[in-house]
Amino acid sequence: MRSRSLFDFVVLGFVWGSAYSLIAVALEGMTPLQVAQVRTMGGAVVLLIVLFVSSAERNALSLTPKFLVAMLGSGLISTAAPYLLISWGETKAPSAIAGMLGATTPIFTAIMAPILLKERLGFRRGVGVAIGLGGMLLIFHPWQGSARGDVVAELAVVVAAALYGLSFIYLKRFVYPIGASTKAIAAGQIVMASLVLLCIHPTGPAVLFRAGIRVDSAILTLGILQTGFAAVLSVRLVKSVTASVSSSVTYLIALVSVFEGFVFQHQSLGVIFFVGGAVTMIGLVIASTGEESTRRMGIRRSRATTAS
Repeated sequence: MRSRSLFDFVVLGFVWGSAYSLIAVALEGMTPLQVAQVRTMGGAVVLLIVLFVSSAERNALSLTPKFLVAMLGSGLISTAAPYLLISWGETKAPSAIAGMLGATTPIFTAIMAPILLKERLGFRRGVGVAIGLGGMLLIFHPWQGSARGDVVAELAVVVAAALYGLSFIYLKRFVYPIGASTKAIAAGQIVMASLVLLCIHPTGPAVLFRAGIRVDSAILTLGILQTGFAAVLSVRLVKSVTASVSSSVTYLIALVSVFEGFVFQHQSLGVIFFVGGAVTMIGLVIASTGEESTRRMGIRRSRATTAS
């Protein structure tokens, strides 16, 4: 990995990993819907600036009905719904648990890809998925009689992670074939998500004027850095490294969210959480390496077929 790619990888992991503790702070003075609204609006502003600063991007942008419909679907799946679910989930679930569960996106991508993209799961990838799901069950530990509200909140974060996984498949099937630039796609889905969330409660973002400096600082940072700036870094990282390397940023996100929740939010985390987190990470690693080996096997089979 080149030095710039390594820089992007580390910064992206810390920026995205810090999002969960910032959401917890923002929720001190905002509703989950308002957190999602202001976050997407901040990200939309950053991405629109990045998009229109480049004359080449401006000239290439084509707001066709097909592109707008695709962006609406992508915005709902990859941004509006997950942001709302995670924000609501953190009203009851600690940010450390939310961060660990939110990092399970590769597991859900591995589950859905064979169904929706007809990709081969592979033995190693299947084992990784099974181990990862087992780790998630340990994090939930329903046998210890956790409050139902807490379990439902944690499930909301898991659904958000599944939607993130679905969004990658949606992009591959319906968005990338359109031929739009990655910056246009990133900006388009965030803008559409912010418009959808604004339609639910148009005056929601006005909370910024009365939420206080602490809450405003958290939500503006969340919008500008964790949503807008991170999207730019993510696009650059995906372009410069392999998919397996870029997806491994998930591990750093989980570690950062747990560290910040423990140190800055003073969250009490039981031994079973750390055991479950470790098992989940092992599953993620196995699933990721399994994905790479499955891809190489597919390439070899394709070459063999061509040669014959």
